[in-house]
Amino acid sequence: MSLISQFLSVASDADLDAAIKISADHISKLRKSNVFRVMDEAPAKIRKRLAAHIVKHRPEFHSEIEDWKKETSEIVVAKEEKTHYHVTHTEYVPSIKKHGLRPKGAPTNWVKAKDKSCYGKGEVHSFDNHHDAVKWGAKMDWHLHGGMGTGKISIVHFHPHKKQTEDTNDPLSHAGSKGKWWKSNHSVPASHIHKAEPLTIDHIKKAMHG
Repeated sequence: MSLISQFLSVASDADLDAAIKISADHISKLRKSNVFRVMDEAPAKIRKRLAAHIVKHRPEFHSEIEDWKKETSEIVVAKEEKTHYHVTHTEYVPSIKKHGLRPKGAPTNWVKAKDKSCYGKGEVHSFDNHHDAVKWGAKMDWHLHGGMGTGKISIVHFHPHKKQTEDTNDPLSHAGSKGKWWKSNHSVPASHIHKAEPLTIDHIKKAMHG
């Protein structure tokens, strides 16, 4: 077992006191390049104490711990926001569940209402309101498959990862929206994917009357 594996196994111990009291031998050999990995893989409930422990015994890692705190605070804030909804082809769902959502991961489904041209640079697009995602999915289903609720379009529920930018392009398509539209150049890891549901006619009927 490698040193980093030993360190992680200790840091992940169910006994919090035992987990935080990592031996000086282990922590003295912790590499700077592994600080982020250690913090990310440790149980969430001990990370604050683990960060303090690392800084106490390895003060030269202070800047790495502060960088980790800054990055994860952005993620925590994002997770506390509403779930976001990404509309995609159902055939892409298995890959999304395995690899997450990635910019330029597939051809864009987003076109301008005015001239039907594609826009954006391959960002991950999403809605913060399920109603809006259903309406977009129904429109996409009709355009691509000549029907609604065919099961060939799905809505992926996910927690935003890192920074999201409000998408204010194409205001004509935003008419009647109940929430905001978003885009991001960051990938969404598979761990942030909550679920994916095929778009059904019942979803569409509920949205149309909602």
